[in-house]
Amino acid sequence: MPNYESSNPCGGCRTRSLRCVIDRHSGFCTECLASTRKCDKVVTAEDFDRAGRMLADLRRQVDEADAAVLRAKESAHEALGREIRLRKQLQLAEKRYADLAERERLSIEELEQMQATESSPSGPSTAPSGSSGDAVPFDFDALSPSWVANFDFGTGPTTVGSSSSS
Repeated sequence: MPNYESSNPCGGCRTRSLRCVIDRHSGFCTECLASTRKCDKVVTAEDFDRAGRMLADLRRQVDEADAAVLRAKESAHEALGREIRLRKQLQLAEKRYADLAERERLSIEELEQMQATESSPSGPSTAPSGSSGDAVPFDFDALSPSWVANFDFGTGPTTVGSSSSS
């Protein structure tokens, strides 16, 4: 049986740019046989087993990596949901804080107006110092109903049956 040249050379002949001539009796390349190298032209059961183990190992590693990616995505999704929820809570808390600050500011202004009205002999119609001198009418509707109900008109605290002059 004569030897033949392979159109698909073995790895050794390919890297050395040699003609790959196959021995028909053994199925191996004559160059590999002559140099006692392992010829990859013929695939053995051991080669298939090794390649199969490598495939199984790589598939297992890919599956583990996929599972890790899935866990990371789920964790990221949960973290993103938590961040969104916390940002909404923060916005609500900031709005509440701003509302409280505005209510406090308005209360302070109202208190200052009441104090200015009580200390002014002619009432609120006089212009505050540093203004243009135009009279600013006082807006009684701006006063809270509780303030109006508790206003004593400058007479001080009295109780039933007592007199303010002693």
